[in-house]
Amino acid sequence: MKRKDRMLLIAAWASYIAFSYLLFPTLSITVFLASIPLTLLAGWLAGNRGVITTTLLCIPYHFAVLSLVHSGGDILHEAFNPLGLGLQLLFGHGAVLFKSTRDRKIRLNNSLEELIEERTRNLSDLTRHLIAAEEQEYSNILKVLLEAPLSELKTMRGIGKQLAEHLESTGHALAPQGTNLVGAIETCINDLMMLEHLAVPGMGAPIELAPSIRALSAQLTDLSGVEVECVSAASSAVLDPETTHHLWQIVHEAVSNAIQHAKPSRIEIGIEENHDTTILFIENNGTPFGNPESDGMGLPIMNYRAAKIGARLRIASLPNHKTRVECTLRKTKA
Repeated sequence: MKRKDRMLLIAAWASYIAFSYLLFPTLSITVFLASIPLTLLAGWLAGNRGVITTTLLCIPYHFAVLSLVHSGGDILHEAFNPLGLGLQLLFGHGAVLFKSTRDRKIRLNNSLEELIEERTRNLSDLTRHLIAAEEQEYSNILKVLLEAPLSELKTMRGIGKQLAEHLESTGHALAPQGTNLVGAIETCINDLMMLEHLAVPGMGAPIELAPSIRALSAQLTDLSGVEVECVSAASSAVLDPETTHHLWQIVHEAVSNAIQHAKPSRIEIGIEENHDTTILFIENNGTPFGNPESDGMGLPIMNYRAAKIGARLRIASLPNHKTRVECTLRKTKA
């Protein structure tokens, strides 16, 4: 038993002794009923051992009070009253049972909360891992599609310049074609560098959402061959880098899933602004969402990204057989 509980039990005993001794002449043996709450407290603080110890200690104490104050009657029978002692034991053990049940429920509730927190952490870690893996895979694709050709073109540019200089220095008739070849290679390099620049949105400063979406639409059209058009992007919202990054990734995920699963011929990306919300939507005219062919879409990752920025993601099939992915973001007050 803790020191604090021990001191409390001693104080309760002192109060009971003072109360029963002073009021015995007035209340007679009924004053001993106050031993029941004393036993309840002992059971709550010290368990079954406290109940039995308190009950046993009450017998000699009651006998001493009766011997000093009471006159007449069977003192021993009144001190060792089976009914009173039985009530003490009953109520005391009842308090112990109630406290043990309460403690078990608290422990069970705490263990459930810890289990839920652990599972939540595991799911969050898994989602972050999947997002990191997705971004790494996208980075690898960019490396294959953009970085490797860019490196080869730069090498070709160096060789082309040497060839053009040689043709020009020798006065060869094909010298103009050599210059044109270097210019064409330079144009390809600039185009690839532009695609590489648009591949991942900047994260250093606030970015306007609308230009970022327009640039992404052009990039996705070039890379996928599907007509991806930004149909409405008249947004004045300037968002923080993290929010823009997650919205950009939601668009990329939705378009990639649509191309892979719905096989559309046209995808529309747009931004709508209401009084207190900004809505980013992606519509495609491919296989409607919910059909077997459209299973496997990366909804958990998109939902996770939306939750990270406080947005709400909704996917619905429209009456014109289009599928609409809609991300609603509440505007923050300046």
